[in-house]
Amino acid sequence: MTAKNQLKEFPHPSREDWKEKIAQDLKGKTFEDLIKKTPEGLELQPFYDVQDLASLPKTAEEGGEFPFTRNYQVQRQRMQIAQPILATDLQKAHAQIKEALKNQVDVLVLEVKYCQDKLYALPLARQQDFAKLFAGVGKVPALQIKAGILSPAWYFLWQEFSKKNSTLSQASSGALSETVVDLVYDPLSQIAFGATSPEDWSALVKELAAMMQAFSQEDPKKLDKIFCIDGASWKATGLSITEELAVILSLFHEYFIALSQEGLSAKEILARMMIQIGVGPRYFHEIAKVRVLRSLLAQLVASYDEAAANEALKISAKTDSWNQTYYDPHVNLLRFTTESMAANLGGVDVLSVDLFDAWDEQRQDLAFRMSRNISLVLEHEAYMGKVMDPAAGSYFIETLTEQLAEASWKIFQEIESEGGFLQSWKDLKIKERVNARLEKSEQNLSTQKDIYLGSNQYPLWDEQRLQASLGTQASWEKTPSALTLSEISLPATKGFFEKGGELSGFLDRFTAVNNTEAIIASYRGAAPLEELRLNVEAYAQEQGGAPKVEVYPFGHRAMRAARSNFALNFFACAGYAVHAQTPQNSLKDFEKTLQAEGAQIIVFCASEEDYQKELPLLEAVLTQLSQKAELFYASPQEGLYDSVRNISLKSDRLKLFRELNQKFGIIKGSQPS
Repeated sequence: MTAKNQLKEFPHPSREDWKEKIAQDLKGKTFEDLIKKTPEGLELQPFYDVQDLASLPKTAEEGGEFPFTRNYQVQRQRMQIAQPILATDLQKAHAQIKEALKNQVDVLVLEVKYCQDKLYALPLARQQDFAKLFAGVGKVPALQIKAGILSPAWYFLWQEFSKKNSTLSQASSGALSETVVDLVYDPLSQIAFGATSPEDWSALVKELAAMMQAFSQEDPKKLDKIFCIDGASWKATGLSITEELAVILSLFHEYFIALSQEGLSAKEILARMMIQIGVGPRYFHEIAKVRVLRSLLAQLVASYDEAAANEALKISAKTDSWNQTYYDPHVNLLRFTTESMAANLGGVDVLSVDLFDAWDEQRQDLAFRMSRNISLVLEHEAYMGKVMDPAAGSYFIETLTEQLAEASWKIFQEIESEGGFLQSWKDLKIKERVNARLEKSEQNLSTQKDIYLGSNQYPLWDEQRLQASLGTQASWEKTPSALTLSEISLPATKGFFEKGGELSGFLDRFTAVNNTEAIIASYRGAAPLEELRLNVEAYAQEQGGAPKVEVYPFGHRAMRAARSNFALNFFACAGYAVHAQTPQNSLKDFEKTLQAEGAQIIVFCASEEDYQKELPLLEAVLTQLSQKAELFYASPQEGLYDSVRNISLKSDRLKLFRELNQKFGIIKGSQPS
């Protein structure tokens, strides 16, 4: 009997058969109770089958087919490994570059933070600094220059150095002159983030068009991508996946129209454009996001120029800063691994993995090695990047791809109906979306609907991070001043660096503009809670200790154990010094201990029946304690005893910790960036 005939002996359950079986196992609940809603408002079914694929639009079966959901290439190309170089002195940065290139890094990312006439992170202010940075390095395959609104200026500085610097050997200089450079240069997003004035948009477009035309004639190979839609920065504002995609589409459309009006063809625009995305924690959604991005961009271009829609766009990705925690930073390695897998399976061209602890300079060498090794392990040990679109055919991911595409396109149309990205930003519509997400994110952080391991769940009780924060404030928490475009025209910029000028002097020529209420900033999801904990650390250093929390477990053994662990974890998230008494059968057994208690916070842990029975027995003691300490019991039920408040999974932690910090005289301090 053949295998085909054997299969006929087995039943082929329909979708309705599966739903009926699920209903039986639910024992009273309905199938609809299992349907979940995502932050984007999408409904996720408990299971998917082949019928779900049948209801979707027909997609390309191979890579290289419009609309490129699967990928731009017919055969999967190896994903390039990028590494950010973030040392605060040239000697360390030089060592990082040599180490990176020795260990199979393809792209070096030079990130520069600037503020008026001062530079932060890499101190590259003159051509001689580049000479120190790349002395004896040899061949550098590719660079990404990420210096905000000044990225073109940094490129000119690099260009003149790589051509003329005489301190390098001829072989090394020649190798550097062949380096392919991409600029992470997104002036429109920089307007939204407050780095330059919105009134300069038309001038910025003309300068960008001039750069594209000039470099196409000069050397189209060495400067590959002249501008970039920086979706990663928008990801770091807390937007949902559909909002992030919609903003990228809106930025893309604004650039496309503006540059077309400057005489550039669709093919010329696409050839010089790169998309950078941030990859977050939602594994399957992030895989689908990359597929949706390619598809929607191709369809948008096709509405203007069908031939140009076949042009491949370079998609560069980086791990998501929004998802990182300052406390227990080693957990960031797990986050980065999941995010890197999603980016790889989605089919990005370049991936940069952040440092798991960018704040602590003592850990930078380890952080750089681990950052690099995540990508190397996925490539060489997990063999990722060998298969074209491995998610293709997945009932769930294919359905999710279509859902995200529809929802993202709808939001994109809303932004366009508001006048396009720039007008929507000016009218505060973009800011409203960001603020709504931030408010929801803070609520989810506070009630643990969003879990940040090490921050709002399972914190390391004795972890101290204040010194790492204080040690990096000077170099990591500066924000760019707003700059006008009047003094950064292409001829002036290029001419300045050709004469060997220093960037610090160049920056002196800028005039700051007033920030507006529309300006948007990036955040981290766990930052509000971690700021409170840092404040407690600072208080503990000044006062000789953090506020003390004493937990009193009694009564029902299972309930007291579970709720004691919950209470300890709950208050440790604020950085308080937590401790639990040895469990007792009755609260009366703690009477003498309670009378002598000196903790600022006391938490009782038992069953509801035990609370109602035992708490009234020590009314006099509790009344005395309430005058010098904050009293709580662990239970979802409120009002079990008048002078004692409850804490539970649904408690608003941020609100409570802010209230307690204020009572204890803990003032606001510094927040890690």
